[in-house]
Amino acid sequence: MHATINGIKIAFDDVGSGPAVILLHGFPFNRQMWVSQVEDLAENGFRVIAPDLRGFGESEAGDKPLNIRTLSDDVSRLMKYLGIGRAVLVGMSLGGEVVLDLLRRHPRKVVATSILAPMMPLASAEEQLRYLNFAELIREGHHQTAIDGLCQWIFSSDGTKENQEIVDKARRLMETVDPQTLAKGMTYCAQQQKWVERGERHKTPTLVISGENDPLSSPKQAEVLSSLLPVGRRQVIRETGHLFNFEAPEDLNQFLVEFLCEVSDYKPSYLQMAADRVRSSLNFDFLHDYDEEAETECEGIV
Repeated sequence: MHATINGIKIAFDDVGSGPAVILLHGFPFNRQMWVSQVEDLAENGFRVIAPDLRGFGESEAGDKPLNIRTLSDDVSRLMKYLGIGRAVLVGMSLGGEVVLDLLRRHPRKVVATSILAPMMPLASAEEQLRYLNFAELIREGHHQTAIDGLCQWIFSSDGTKENQEIVDKARRLMETVDPQTLAKGMTYCAQQQKWVERGERHKTPTLVISGENDPLSSPKQAEVLSSLLPVGRRQVIRETGHLFNFEAPEDLNQFLVEFLCEVSDYKPSYLQMAADRVRSSLNFDFLHDYDEEAETECEGIV
């Protein structure tokens, strides 16, 4: 499916019916990375929307700068286009950054969140330099060399058939990304991972999932994010790396379904306040403070 969102074509899948769940892919992939999750979540009674973020997959890049705010604005507008006032947001890596930005700027749209393989501030200057070198390789026309290097970094080199199949699948998705978008994404990874320093805390139910052997986002690093998200839990999928959605889809699906079933009846505090005011016949002046997009909040699927 396609829709014109903020002046560009955004591609997305919309499968199933029930409470809305939006899956936001990681970098440098597209919505095809969720193939093992979409059908399973839909079969468990959820409406699953998986878009290609702008510049990835079948979505156009447009003229706006490629940054998290632009990506989250696209998702917010897509929700409005689809008639979804509130949803559970699931984001992997870069997608998790988009989820957190939506949570900061549009909290009433968010029922709950799940952050998979969260992007963390780089552990060393060496890691930052590696991303910058990948970006420079791409700008110089060595697109494939950069992809090879990224694959070597992400995946273990155990040489097993199963691992090679996963590497090949990931490589095919990486190769669909426009080189300019890929270079911009590498630069973002090197320079823009600053959210932890702001010390933001959110009371939205959150599930953080990491791979036991993830070289980019270790379980220990994920504890930092968990500490900023008091209402939630953390899970570690054993013997997996960064792309555990490929490596252990059954384990990931089980964690997600259990979490989604728990939060589908969750009501944020501001909705409870509204209900209390109705019961006590208080005035509704507080409703006038909503932004214009909040008009659709009570029309949501969840």
